[in-house]
Amino acid sequence: MTTTAGRSDRAAGLPSGWAADPIQAGFLLYDRPPTPELRDEMSRIPGDPSRPILAVQGSGSRGSALEAAAAAFAAMPALGRPDPGDGPRPVRLLLPELAPRHAQRLAERHSLDLIATSGLLKVHPACVVTWGFSENKPAAYWQWHRYVPGGRPRPAGAVYPSPRWDTAMAGADTEIPLRGLGMTAGRIAAGLTVYRDESSAAGFLRRAAGLRPDPERPTVAIAPTVAGSAVPAVLESLLGTLPAAATRSLRLAWPGAMSRGARPGLAELCRRHGIEIVAPDTALVQDPGSGALLAWGPQGLGRWLRMSSGGHAEALGPLHPAPRWQPLARATLIRYSGEAGVDEVPAGLRLRCSDDPVTARLTASVPPDEARVTLFADGDAARSGDRAVLERLLDQLPVSLARSFRLVMHGAAAGGPRAYGQWLANRYSAHVTVADGAPGDPTRWTDFRLQESPAFPPARPPAPASDHERASKPAHAPLTAVLPPRPRPQDVLVAGHHREGEATPAPVEAPSHAAVPPPMTAPPVTQSRSPDPVPRAETASSPPERASAPASVPVRAVFPRGHRSTAEERRRFREEGGTRRDTHQAVVSRLLTERPALRGALSREPADAIATDLSALRAYLSGDLPDLDPALRSGEPGERAAEAACVISALRLLTAERGPVFRTADLGGPRAAGYVPGQVLVEPAFVRATGRAPARQGDTLFAVWSRTARRIGLLDAGDDPGEVLFAAGSLFAVLAVDQGARRVVYLDERIRVDAPADPAKSGPATLERLRAAVAGHAEPPAPDAPAADGFALCLDDAGRRFTSARISADERP
Repeated sequence: MTTTAGRSDRAAGLPSGWAADPIQAGFLLYDRPPTPELRDEMSRIPGDPSRPILAVQGSGSRGSALEAAAAAFAAMPALGRPDPGDGPRPVRLLLPELAPRHAQRLAERHSLDLIATSGLLKVHPACVVTWGFSENKPAAYWQWHRYVPGGRPRPAGAVYPSPRWDTAMAGADTEIPLRGLGMTAGRIAAGLTVYRDESSAAGFLRRAAGLRPDPERPTVAIAPTVAGSAVPAVLESLLGTLPAAATRSLRLAWPGAMSRGARPGLAELCRRHGIEIVAPDTALVQDPGSGALLAWGPQGLGRWLRMSSGGHAEALGPLHPAPRWQPLARATLIRYSGEAGVDEVPAGLRLRCSDDPVTARLTASVPPDEARVTLFADGDAARSGDRAVLERLLDQLPVSLARSFRLVMHGAAAGGPRAYGQWLANRYSAHVTVADGAPGDPTRWTDFRLQESPAFPPARPPAPASDHERASKPAHAPLTAVLPPRPRPQDVLVAGHHREGEATPAPVEAPSHAAVPPPMTAPPVTQSRSPDPVPRAETASSPPERASAPASVPVRAVFPRGHRSTAEERRRFREEGGTRRDTHQAVVSRLLTERPALRGALSREPADAIATDLSALRAYLSGDLPDLDPALRSGEPGERAAEAACVISALRLLTAERGPVFRTADLGGPRAAGYVPGQVLVEPAFVRATGRAPARQGDTLFAVWSRTARRIGLLDAGDDPGEVLFAAGSLFAVLAVDQGARRVVYLDERIRVDAPADPAKSGPATLERLRAAVAGHAEPPAPDAPAADGFALCLDDAGRRFTSARISADERP
């Protein structure tokens, strides 16, 4: 069968107006050009080499679609059968609500071994489900049937491809009486429902029929009329009735099943039967489109937890099954190298352009979308710097995520055709949904798609507010509009626990946006602070730098942050890697096997390149590259340049640490004068620090607000799981210096040397956070404490400051 420009040749014998295109699993038959969404949906259908699929998408009557399907079978005699003489052709027909008599007639007339359904169809990631509901028979199990010439229809399950648990349950009854409990367990596509009376549970059964199956385990959805005290007995009865292969792992759709009060009972059940249970810790809301289940209760987003056969619980997230974008988002998080920290949040990724408390609250309140990642960007779309940070992240997203995503960013929806959201849609050829709007309108999301429009920003963009103004008033109040609406009663699968004999409770609804606590903004810098828990010594003043200040040493980073090692640099490192190179290589190989995400995050790079970079980093952390830091601080790295290149390249693979970290050093008096508040300094070498309480050694404590330091616990053999590493060439702004029994130098990591460093303009909130973190840890060194082995950050041995010689706002990390 041939096609031209997406349309079939009329000689193929299809009815007028119909065409067929090949898809991964077979053919798509249609009477209107498929939309990109439909083609994307068809592309997700897995193929079966032994049984091709004919998917029918018609806009007219069911009879015309059936006629087109029959014509397609006649026009494609080789469909499903390479050898025309080898019996009935095996085919799966995706045509919803096909009456059994019509399916049997197709099998007879066209010699088909046909699998079809009289129910509805839903394409999920990696599976196709048939389901349905009948008011006359609420508990009826809808499934595929197999039709062959001269034979009787045979059931073929509800899920394609059939999961192992579904195959194991194929021989079980579709209705299982739970003896002694007065209840019935009935089959649904996702697994089982448990209810007392079919007629009174009709609404629950309708919603349960549309649940999205979990490919790893059957779902046990329990009606709200079943008392919570009876659930353990229900599970015991099912475990004793169903095949063992179907019950090794169960998903329990019951509100609060993993709450603290109910968790011990489930843990005992898992240990006794050696099974695994996945269940929520709060109420459940069902997504009417995807059928996924969201843990959402009176306090907002909840969690699904997995209880192991040993009785140990592991948090999974608020949506189950997990959204399909999650693995790619996590891979992006691992490899991200940009101008701001990136964190994983329930709905996607948070990009920390600033430390906005409103965005922080929203990340814990906005439910995830099953199909699209949500990006939370601190800052404002009116500021070019904040836009550039977001665009750098979008440039590193996989294409499948960047072409359709949700964005929470203040001001991104304003401006109509000149909105920043529209500019993003045009630049990335994407479907962008932006959250913005007025408080009190909790459902206001604005869609933007590719179209011709004026460039962004507008001719007269609004003047950005100063950091002082932003700290003095609640920021981004309109973003409360992205909180979800109250779920409709029909969206709530199960409502909550209630006692036997009581009426079915009203659905538990999600809280409105007013339930979210008010923003906690930082006080104005002119406002007096509350006393510190530990009295703080007088802070050094911040006068302009005087001529008597220590001299500066201009330096530049040998490699930018995010540098990717070249083949030549890796070759040189391997040649000069020392006698323990093979030891580090073996450890890294084992790590990559145990944590494939490290390799998968950079799947386009050769595996040996990733292993070499990580081996270099581990060699550095183990002390096997002792000359690297001194060479970098001397300004003449020479032969050590290849080592630095590979270590910096390896840091791309690790997770960034955002927040306070500490480091100690012995400075003495004169060198401490090199730290002048308001200056931005550079450290040419790598810098190790810790997120744990600082050690009581050294006369100086460095309190640093980290934005891009990488967590190195995976590779470091030390006993500090909170240890982090800053890349060589990192920039630090001096915020303040406290002169007391132990000197404390407060530093704020910066991305660009031209970023404002005046604490009164750019760092009040950061300085407050650092001081709060230091409180209680500024004691002088213990009498018997060893000398601190850390060098003075950003100062050479003579006390001269390292300042940037070349890094500019235009230089990309």
